[in-house]
Amino acid sequence: MTDDVRVALVNQAFVPPGMEIGQTGAHLPGLGLLMLGSAIEETDPSMKGKIAYFDEDHLGYEGCRQSVIEWLNGATDGLVMLTTYTMTHHRQEEFIRDMRAHGFLCFAGGPHATMHPEDSSADAVVLGEGVSAMRSLFPWPGFLPGGAPGVRYRSMNDDGSISWTGAERPLRNLDPSMWPTPSFAYHLLPDDIHHRASAKRDLDGRRPMSIMLSKGCPSACHFCTSGAQNGRWAVGPVERFSSDLRHMLEHTIAEAIEFHDDDLFSHPDINEILDVMQKVGLPWTCYSRANPLQGP
Repeated sequence: MTDDVRVALVNQAFVPPGMEIGQTGAHLPGLGLLMLGSAIEETDPSMKGKIAYFDEDHLGYEGCRQSVIEWLNGATDGLVMLTTYTMTHHRQEEFIRDMRAHGFLCFAGGPHATMHPEDSSADAVVLGEGVSAMRSLFPWPGFLPGGAPGVRYRSMNDDGSISWTGAERPLRNLDPSMWPTPSFAYHLLPDDIHHRASAKRDLDGRRPMSIMLSKGCPSACHFCTSGAQNGRWAVGPVERFSSDLRHMLEHTIAEAIEFHDDDLFSHPDINEILDVMQKVGLPWTCYSRANPLQGP
């Protein structure tokens, strides 16, 4: 049976020029992609079972490519969603061109695409957070609708030149209170995927799983782009964190927890968060400034 639409969330490996897949330190889930998956399922429950997560570090380049093609060939409309950094933008472009050659609709996102959307060969570029766009695009109407929040559209003119229309500025106002539930669709992660921490965050080789409960950073350090990229700092309640953590532990093999908040210890409810982690009993790592450790 052919579905009307399927979505492939593609977590490309972080492979700087001159390196191969698996040679870099960390291999972690794409939290942004998992949030998009959750937003789509929340907006349109009929999409459950029509979204799949593909991990290039896990499958290899060719294995990932073939798996995505086979998955999307089972639908009338195949949508590919990728995110990347500047250092690996060239690899995103290679993947997008391959997917578009198969007739799939491609969405690009991430820091590089947000700042330089017209570098992309994707059909649409999501500037900043993508949850608002997913809530606008789904239920899928059978075509790429214009006017989605934060989306910039690429089109080819009759003379072969490229035109861009749509959003001019990235969306950065999605506070954790506006995130989907669950915040991250951990249930989309393949059972046999094996994540790893970087050497400086390695906890005796335990398999880590990432989580976040805030957006941005309370500080404005001159050497950091967090504020410019993520907008003003906003935190989620402990209740949401506890719910997301339960969802993670139910659907993944997590031997350690990696908090990807920019400054976890500045969370106003950090003591309650620490209580939750003590009950879970797993080792964990986080990022934080030293200031909050000094106490009142």
